[in-house]
Amino acid sequence: LLRIQEVEVADKAESQDICFVSGSVSDFIKNNSSFKSSNGEIINQSGEVLGYHTGIINFTVGQRKGLGISAEHPLYVISIDILNNKVVVGPREELKQVSFYLNNVNWIRTIPTESFKSSVKLRYRQRGIECLVTPLDATTAKVEFLDDWTTVSPGQAGVMYSIDPDSDGDFEVIGGGIISNNMCN
Repeated sequence: LLRIQEVEVADKAESQDICFVSGSVSDFIKNNSSFKSSNGEIINQSGEVLGYHTGIINFTVGQRKGLGISAEHPLYVISIDILNNKVVVGPREELKQVSFYLNNVNWIRTIPTESFKSSVKLRYRQRGIECLVTPLDATTAKVEFLDDWTTVSPGQAGVMYSIDPDSDGDFEVIGGGIISNNMCN
């Protein structure tokens, strides 16, 4: 279909990145945004400078590869400090959160009025993680990890699925929203 419509990215290899972008995400941001990214520091949670980066647009929370620094143990992007142009890195354990919010939620059927268990996916091809979802209003929900956890990347999508499959073995999409560390209405 993309080839028929002569869409530029029709022959682009499958990706876990933004599928509609030709080239890199950072190039897309540079060419389509007024945001200007500049060089800055890569630091740990204590503020110690571990290295330097060529722009925060080249990083995402949870990223492990391509940090441009070496260490005794694997490092992950823990957070991105936009105001100070810093990338904060640390061991995987520092990524752990017990909850997060979904904003701009689109509920597929009706807006739930009570908390419910859901299998929530925060990454492409990731198995769902069992969570307790609490609707806060028509477009906001608090999501709490129950047993396991995964990296939470603010600004990316979170999709809620039914815990149990239907008679065909499929899991129903309950809704989805934008991941945030705080509630935004």
